[in-house]
Amino acid sequence: MLENIFPRAELAALALEKCRSSKYCSVPVRHLEAELAAGWALVRKGKHKARLCKPKAHDVLLEDRVWTLLYRLGFLHMSGRGGAKLALDPKDQQSPVRQLDVVAFDDDVAVAVECKSAQSFAKRTIEEGLGKHSLARHRFITSVNKDFPGPNKRVGVLVLFAGNMPITAADRKRADAAHVVLLDEEDLKYYEAVADQLGPAGRYQFLADLLPNKEVPGLAMRLPAIRSRMAGHNCYSFAVSPDRLLRFAYVANLARGNKSSFENYQRLVSKQRLAKIRHYIASGGIFPTNVVLSISSPKAVRFEPVEKMASRDQAQFGWLELVPSYRSAWVIDGQHRLFAYAGHDLSSKSMVQVLAFENLPPDMQMKLFADINAYQKSVKLGHLQQLYRVLHAGATDPELRLRSIISTAIQAIDADPASPFYGRIRKEGDAKTEIRCITIPSIFGPLESKAFYLSKPKPRLVVQNGPLWSSDDESTINRTIAVLNTWFGGIAEGAAAWWACGCGPGGGVAMGDAVTACVATLRTVLSHLESAQRPLVGLKDPELCSAIKPYAQQVGAFLGSLSVEQREAFRALRGVQGQTARMRQCWRAINAFDSTFAPAELMEWLAAEREGRQQMADALVTRIERNLQYLVVSRLVQEYGREDKRWWREGVPEAVRVPVMTRLEEDNGARGGEECYFYLIDYRAIIQYRWLLFDKLLSHGRGRSKKDLTVWVAHTNEIRRNALAHASSGLYVKEDDLRELAEYDDWLAAQRQAFDAEGSE
Repeated sequence: MLENIFPRAELAALALEKCRSSKYCSVPVRHLEAELAAGWALVRKGKHKARLCKPKAHDVLLEDRVWTLLYRLGFLHMSGRGGAKLALDPKDQQSPVRQLDVVAFDDDVAVAVECKSAQSFAKRTIEEGLGKHSLARHRFITSVNKDFPGPNKRVGVLVLFAGNMPITAADRKRADAAHVVLLDEEDLKYYEAVADQLGPAGRYQFLADLLPNKEVPGLAMRLPAIRSRMAGHNCYSFAVSPDRLLRFAYVANLARGNKSSFENYQRLVSKQRLAKIRHYIASGGIFPTNVVLSISSPKAVRFEPVEKMASRDQAQFGWLELVPSYRSAWVIDGQHRLFAYAGHDLSSKSMVQVLAFENLPPDMQMKLFADINAYQKSVKLGHLQQLYRVLHAGATDPELRLRSIISTAIQAIDADPASPFYGRIRKEGDAKTEIRCITIPSIFGPLESKAFYLSKPKPRLVVQNGPLWSSDDESTINRTIAVLNTWFGGIAEGAAAWWACGCGPGGGVAMGDAVTACVATLRTVLSHLESAQRPLVGLKDPELCSAIKPYAQQVGAFLGSLSVEQREAFRALRGVQGQTARMRQCWRAINAFDSTFAPAELMEWLAAEREGRQQMADALVTRIERNLQYLVVSRLVQEYGREDKRWWREGVPEAVRVPVMTRLEEDNGARGGEECYFYLIDYRAIIQYRWLLFDKLLSHGRGRSKKDLTVWVAHTNEIRRNALAHASSGLYVKEDDLRELAEYDDWLAAQRQAFDAEGSE
């Protein structure tokens, strides 16, 4: 017998009490001081009574949050205060009574929840709770169906919510063996968000995860449909009421973390958009376009044609039956239209048109999803990379399978409380915060490099395994997670205060560009270690982590030692070139720790610094520009004269004159005349514009065309703009660049000397 169960309509007052994070009471004013001393806080004080509050204990709060979640999801019956009471032997009046923390059921499914919580994050075992909870399965399901008969035989499911407790792989195996669904704090937050957005319709999303591929008699549906073929796949066209479609159609929500088993790819359903569509429905609006579904398995659909057709490619009319399962179909497009009907008075009275594909492969689902949205809203790169976890899982192409591995690993470290990335990776649907500010592409992009997983030493040779590859996909994912956590664990520990800031004031290391640079640094470290010993792919995970840890600690110590000003400069480095500059700084720190770590690019960069190439190059470019200005302007004046500024009007192309005049006017001519506002690259345009005047004077290099013979100006300008002018460029003056600048300088000085000598004759 199951007791302390009430209809939803009788639970409104209890729902108000449980939805609060604190408990409240009223006491006589004369008892106020004693209660305050006991830990209560004053809310308000009246003449005779005082209203007090106190935060709920952690275990009570978890239980109340779970109860409130199921209440908001619209279950028809729920346990009252103190949980449900289940007599283990209803025939024995002296039978032990089992307390079930939270019970909720509707006409189709019954859910019993056990809640386990810890005051602080600790390694408490949940094994005992799993075993105890699983023993109540048969008695619970039997009692629900007998004591609360409904139109269908309900399916039962047992859930254990673990609050502020780590869940190990062994815990999950034990839960699977006991047929108990194991959920944690992140799962609870996710379902609370689903309830906030979808209300009672979120119940089907919740149950879809609790009962994947489980047949639920109450979901059975048989309706007329037309079967045809499209792109080599069966598809079905039919009309159905939204309330029936909502029960078996599944819309995934990307706000949830990696620990879920969701196979998802839709955008987060917008609450504001749902409200607008509900208003449209209420005003008599209709939707002439299809809701597009993918029926997940050939076993999920049965079609009985009314007549046999000569060709299977012809459209057939018949009866369509969907296997009654919460995972029967995914909504590829139309999720907002469908969920706008949830809880609406017209949900059972309206009809929506549906186009359902049978057994559509994940890559085709993704393509169809992207194609449908191509003219509505583009699919972001981070969104796609997040979806790769499902779309390319088990792919035969190793490069496609790699995408799934990387995507899974990234989402796992975000959901792992022991990872330095916990709660820091911003996924589709997540609001950006100072802490959750690292995008998936900032890790995915550099990690996708074949140097980590796959390598092809020579064209057309067999693909070889890289240092992060393991025996199978799951092992490769676990190896990736272990290496990322070790590498960034050392960095986060060495620069703990800086890492904790995220992208907030004073932050700059736990952000996208810095994380990308650190992953690239890891790639170089692995390459260095591989060249110094046997292939890293042969090392066990702990051995590989042990090998990279000292280097991670060195990078962390370097970053942690930076001054406030140096941190600001580090954060200011932007884009690909800025990431390169950050990586080189990390390289230098590692080189100081291990002199054998000496990438050629690092040594060239260090040599440039030692030799002062930047300063020498800056002096050369300045001298080149002054001589070029002198020769160009002098030759134009020589040809056209200064009267009425003919040299300016006839010798300088309009494309140069207009921006020069803009700069001159904005500066009020503080530097002087027009010739003082030329950019270095402007001289190339002038030389080419009046080529006959300059072909002998300023032609340099190989080739015959004026483009080839003036490329030296462009090269000089490129060095100034990139290697000299922008600190965030990450570029430096190479030895060859310095040699060329010196050549240009010597040659141009000789040309000026010859020009002056010719003019004096």
